[in-house]
Amino acid sequence: MKETRIAFVGPFEYVKTMRFLGFECFGVSDIKEAEEKIKVLESENYSLIFVSQDVCPEDIGLDSVVTLPGIAKASDKDYLKKETAKALGGEMELS
Repeated sequence: MKETRIAFVGPFEYVKTMRFLGFECFGVSDIKEAEEKIKVLESENYSLIFVSQDVCPEDIGLDSVVTLPGIAKASDKDYLKKETAKALGGEMELS
């Protein structure tokens, strides 16, 4: 049975803020570190794991993982379009 612990995985600069909100926080530097940390947290029976989209693996495939918005990357002109498609589950035609 899962415990009621909630974790946050994200860049180190977000950790203090999320800790203030009551999460158990784990700072990571990149997607690979985040993926490894998520696997560990899942095995430790966290009931919910929030992950910053800045470091969230593409196909995490776990029901207990929720992606939180991160900082927009100005260098990617299609960033907002991609994030909207992810949130909607695919691209939508607007007419």
